[in-house]
Amino acid sequence: MVNPLSRFGLSSNWFPDGSSARDIMENLEALGINNLELSYRAGSGFIGEVSRLVATGKVKVIGVHDVCPRPPGYCNESLAAVNETERRAAVNLVKRNSVVTAGKFGAQYIVLHLGKVEMNLNTPELAESLTDLEKYRSEFMTERRRFAAPHLEAVKRSLTELLDFAGAANLKFTVENRFWFEEIPDFAEIGMLLNSMNSPRLSYWHDTSHAQAMENLGFCAQRAYLEAYGDRLAGFHISDMSFGKVLTSGWLREYVKFQTEHKAPGQGNINFDFLREYAGRNDVCFILEPYGNVPLNQLAESVKYLLQIFKTGKRENVNRS
Repeated sequence: MVNPLSRFGLSSNWFPDGSSARDIMENLEALGINNLELSYRAGSGFIGEVSRLVATGKVKVIGVHDVCPRPPGYCNESLAAVNETERRAAVNLVKRNSVVTAGKFGAQYIVLHLGKVEMNLNTPELAESLTDLEKYRSEFMTERRRFAAPHLEAVKRSLTELLDFAGAANLKFTVENRFWFEEIPDFAEIGMLLNSMNSPRLSYWHDTSHAQAMENLGFCAQRAYLEAYGDRLAGFHISDMSFGKVLTSGWLREYVKFQTEHKAPGQGNINFDFLREYAGRNDVCFILEPYGNVPLNQLAESVKYLLQIFKTGKRENVNRS
């Protein structure tokens, strides 16, 4: 069986600004991890510290989350922008920053955020005036369908240019399921983009907390993403969240709270047993993506917890202290 530890890593999102090479190394060693994904929050100083570690052979950069490094004055330029000047700026940022960074470290993939559908209704402005979640879903999806087409065409142009630019490099671009409703791609758009691009260098990236939020709000079940796109899967961003059975009154407040959680796996309510189905694949990466407020001891418990799932397919109790 393929050893999942060889594709098990930690997002640099977890590390505080100003972390030294020594800080990074000590924490990775404590977790028994030597793979790192460079986050879209990583600056040039952090990347320089990582370069020192990579040079020792003790740490490997397995992937890059676009845009990396994030430049000063970054304006969140969108690969889905209808404005061609903005779209070209976004494409050039991926090429100049993320692709160069991935090439420098020999990373396997780049996770892309594609942008959003610009429309009259959006989260959270509309949701603040609605308490009826069913009504919100219906109104929002109707509005989204009205405005999506030009943004999706812009995304396809951007992906075509990026795939052409990467050429024969052994590097995958991945499209990630999203958290906010107006963001691209939604469930159906993942399949549309993968099929229309029809490239072995474009894959799906699954974020467990994003998918769980969509399930809680009645849009799409977590497992539905994997059942539909598991054969094109490149990896997981793994984090946990707390939630009730169904969100109704006060749902926006709870939904926004989910975004700020990104708990260590085992510290929330997500059942991660489905990860076991992918442990034997040598083309799928497993990246822990907790926020920086998760203490090291909790993260260490999470590593043990996930490795137990990989071995047995069963979730066991995790220390929540």
